[in-house]
Amino acid sequence: MTTKTTQLIMQNHQILWKPTGAVAPKKIGRLVCSFLDTATTSMGRATHYNTREEQQAAEIAAHNNLSKASRDLYTVLLALPGVTDRSMGLGLKTLLSSTRYGKDDEFLDASKERAVLYHLIQAMPPHRMLKLVDAFRVGDEDMGLKKANNARTRKLILRTLLSSPRLQLWSVKYRSKMKKALNHAWGRSLTTVIREIIAKTPSKRTTKEINILKRNIGTFCKNNKYFGQACECVGFTLGVQKRLKLPMLKAFVAAKKDITKAKNTGLPMEVLEGIRSTFHPDVTHADVLELSKNTMTATQKKNVQRSAQKAGVKVDMDPKHYNPVDLYLYAFAMGMTEEIAEALDSKAKKLAAGFPAHYGNVAIIVDASASMAGDVTQPLHPMACALAMRDMLQYVGDEATVLYVGGDSKGNLVSPMGDTALADSLVEALSENVIPDAVFVISDGYENTPAGRFAEVVKEVRDIGIDTSIYHLNPVFAAETKGCRELAPQQVNTLPVKSPEGLGTTIIRGLVDSDPLRGINALVKLALIAGPVELKTLTKA
Repeated sequence: MTTKTTQLIMQNHQILWKPTGAVAPKKIGRLVCSFLDTATTSMGRATHYNTREEQQAAEIAAHNNLSKASRDLYTVLLALPGVTDRSMGLGLKTLLSSTRYGKDDEFLDASKERAVLYHLIQAMPPHRMLKLVDAFRVGDEDMGLKKANNARTRKLILRTLLSSPRLQLWSVKYRSKMKKALNHAWGRSLTTVIREIIAKTPSKRTTKEINILKRNIGTFCKNNKYFGQACECVGFTLGVQKRLKLPMLKAFVAAKKDITKAKNTGLPMEVLEGIRSTFHPDVTHADVLELSKNTMTATQKKNVQRSAQKAGVKVDMDPKHYNPVDLYLYAFAMGMTEEIAEALDSKAKKLAAGFPAHYGNVAIIVDASASMAGDVTQPLHPMACALAMRDMLQYVGDEATVLYVGGDSKGNLVSPMGDTALADSLVEALSENVIPDAVFVISDGYENTPAGRFAEVVKEVRDIGIDTSIYHLNPVFAAETKGCRELAPQQVNTLPVKSPEGLGTTIIRGLVDSDPLRGINALVKLALIAGPVELKTLTKA
């Protein structure tokens, strides 16, 4: 870590957290590094070198080790920028299925922990959030976690669902999942009672029945206006489809008789496809695309491009609405366009502006070998991550040199292939007329021509007095190392990072090795700032 970078990050180094008991800062530092390696890179899937089971076992161990050493630290670090949805979900399961012993922890109380839990579950995409909620109901064998059915979990589910401005959409798009979630939160008996009350004409509901609705639905709504809407959505989810007032719910019922009634109503394409296949077999997929193209989400517009082209339906897609990794994955599948290239360049400049250091000259070594193709369950994801980071890093210096190891280049798009000979590129980067201020190596850490040569070159470079900072950015979690594979242990910082947005977290993580307590507290402060409002006051302590 360069002195300039360290000063920028550590200029305000409040000590907000300290280890309790006899736990040494260095030990906590190791656990934090292992956790961050997992939390920012692991997807719980197989990679080129590791099976799904190996990845998941190492992932669980990293989470469990930190949560047992310090529940509060574990809780707060889950809110760091760059933590994956999967890791947030695993963190929620871990915290909700275990008991909090408040007085033994360092700086959170039960209310602040609840605030973090709510912040995390809100940050997840709805389909993943609902899948997580179902895991609370049945447990998760893959994660070795028991089901969570305590009061904290039930309140979290109800608050997340019933206070959401997207409740109407979720009620039509995820009806079965929503029904399971409500049954889990209320129990089957109470859910049946609530359904029967909502099915009644409002004027015929007794005072007791109205109070049941207010206690179990109104408590979790923002105000009385949302209470009525929430009751209608709950009823719809549970099968009450009469006296509907909300436009999307009315459109769902009307579309069963006349699917054209769904045009521009916001009904998701997936819902219309279900209605089409059940009630309108003569309606084509192209018709559904035409009906829903103006109200699709950005993700839907990206995902239907291939089928839309085949059907002859134009679905406009604005590259500005997608993150760089997703844009590269799309370009691999559909081809790079000038519009996508411009959006990628604009995003790279914006992300670079927030990088904690700026250099005169940088060299970027991109591993484009075969292993960067990833696994069949997530093809080309490591390569897409590498290219997105390459783009951003080109703007953290006044001048940038990019070198590729393996790969087949077609403009900015590089397809992975070949062996991994990183050492040769390092020699080339440091043999230029102007030695760079920093070298960034983006690689999964599997060097094979030959293994260990990169570390040898780094040692020789240091021996002759070249002290250029070298960073290894690794987008791939490796089960056998319980973190990310290192290219030159003790010589080069290996920093886990899945996307350019998470580089700030990753750079600060590099400080934990040299100064565990201050490095951890820099991470804590970043997490508190990025986290829920209830935690921001802690940064003023």
